[in-house]
Amino acid sequence: MKHTPRFYSPNLDISRKTISLSDGQVYKKMHNVLRMVKGDTAIITDGKGKIFRLRLDLISSAKITGEIIEKIPLKNSLRFHLTLAQAMPKGNKMEEIVKMGTEVGVSEFIFFESKYSVVKKKNFKTNKLERLQKIIIESSLQSERDIFPVLSEPATFDEVITRTEREILMHSRVVDQSQDLQKIKKGIEDDQKLTILIGPEGGFSNEEIAKAVSEGCLIAHLNLPILRTETAGAVISGIILA
Repeated sequence: MKHTPRFYSPNLDISRKTISLSDGQVYKKMHNVLRMVKGDTAIITDGKGKIFRLRLDLISSAKITGEIIEKIPLKNSLRFHLTLAQAMPKGNKMEEIVKMGTEVGVSEFIFFESKYSVVKKKNFKTNKLERLQKIIIESSLQSERDIFPVLSEPATFDEVITRTEREILMHSRVVDQSQDLQKIKKGIEDDQKLTILIGPEGGFSNEEIAKAVSEGCLIAHLNLPILRTETAGAVISGIILA
């Protein structure tokens, strides 16, 4: 069966039996890359649960229109609403984090400033958020996510640990009060909101761990070799969501 390509449009108007788009990027991919023509089918999603199969009527640089032939039911049922809160890493590691996290099922990303973070919140530029958002969209389309992950504004460590949902701070080694993540997972109920905190390359400070415990966070470790910060989030999220 021929694969039907997916496209993203954040503001879908479904008041009629047709959908009209004015998006240069969608046009370029349809026309220049995929060589799509009138009569071809495409899947359009707003990343928030509205997903439609269209039969294309018009493909032009000014407008793309298509007849709705099917409303596609949601199929990606995730066990938890998982937020991946990751200390800001250096280089392009944030891009890898959101790409892999999207693929395994993370629902929200937050990058935060930790004591040993090389990158600080004040140096986090707006265009970096825009770049990360673009990667999330691309990865969501590739992974056929029904609901795209949310990318929240950069935060401080204190702002993250005082969120209302249950939180687990990950540590690379066994420390006082830490529990095996697999054991913690068994006590997590379905549909629960959960936040996983991943530290920077230098790890969390003792003060941060103590503060997290005082706020009710669980401290967890994995019986695995030490992971790089850009892979830790995806591995741990995958274990939790599996």
